[in-house]
Amino acid sequence: MSIGKHTIQAPPIQLKPFVVQPENNGNSEIDLSTLLELLSNPNLFIDRSFNKKKEDNTNIFVPKEDTDLLGETEEEKKQRLEKERLLEKERLEEAERRKKQLEEEQKKLESLSEEEKQRLEEYEKKLAEEKRKADELAKQRDIPVDKDRARVEVDPLYHTRMKYINQNDYVGSDYFFNRIAPRGSEDKVSVIGDSYLNTN
Repeated sequence: MSIGKHTIQAPPIQLKPFVVQPENNGNSEIDLSTLLELLSNPNLFIDRSFNKKKEDNTNIFVPKEDTDLLGETEEEKKQRLEKERLLEKERLEEAERRKKQLEEEQKKLESLSEEEKQRLEEYEKKLAEEKRKADELAKQRDIPVDKDRARVEVDPLYHTRMKYINQNDYVGSDYFFNRIAPRGSEDKVSVIGDSYLNTN
């Protein structure tokens, strides 16, 4: 092999084919088919001990000395009954206290509801009185219509498209020029942006 001015001499390389030899399992003592059959069982690792019946422990012999030790004495029985009586008394007192508390809260709610009813009635009366006063004031300020007065014709210069306005509630230039404004020398005026009655 020549690299520039240098020459390297190496022995020829021979590559031998490498083939993996198949394993010979004929002499193995493990039967793989049996192992595969075991692993294919889906219930292999499920614990089924809960299906077993529990053993009856009633037939277990307990010596009399142990039974006497486990049983309570008369003093212990008296203490237990006294403790249960005190607990029952406390439960009854607590129940009675809660009952009284609920009754007091119910009375408070009823008194509050009565106050709310009175307040609502007073508010409705005030509202009706204010409405009556407003109606009387509107009647006093109402300008009588002069039938002999000439009507002013409104000439719109800009047509609006606000079609959602209720025509009966509309108050615009017609109302102003024909009922409120003093009559001018001209019978026709031009109004910008107020021609709802002339929309298409």
